[in-house]
Amino acid sequence: DRALSTPEPPREVFKNQPIEAGVVLLPLFEFTRINPTFPLILIAPPETKSSSESSPPATLISLSSYVLTHASSTSSPRAIGYANLCLNILLCLVQNNGVLIAFSQPSDEKIRLCRQRPPVLPVPGPKRPPLCAILDCCVLWLRHNLHKRLEV
Repeated sequence: DRALSTPEPPREVFKNQPIEAGVVLLPLFEFTRINPTFPLILIAPPETKSSSESSPPATLISLSSYVLTHASSTSSPRAIGYANLCLNILLCLVQNNGVLIAFSQPSDEKIRLCRQRPPVLPVPGPKRPPLCAILDCCVLWLRHNLHKRLEV
């Protein structure tokens, strides 16, 4: 049985590949940039709300927080590219008036922000608009990249 099975691939082959959550960033960016209706569908509340599952916008903002915080720690072009994608997705979302109005309303949605690199952001209060979390993501990006020459 072992003779017919394929050997385990070495970890070094996959170390430069994106994490599974990062794979969705490029199609998400393309959809939000090209289709003005897609961001509204993305932020629409689900028909059946699960208490253990966060909404797609909250998941996207949380993922962006971690990607933007750790992009400068690896200094790889791939990490900077993912951070750029996250910033552009957030920009596409807030450029849509419907999304901006929805993100300006206070929400009970739990959005996890990265607190793994000092200086950390203060702990947010309850019922805060998702727009504040997006601004926190931008602050994290700037805070951890002020020592670099940013491509604008």
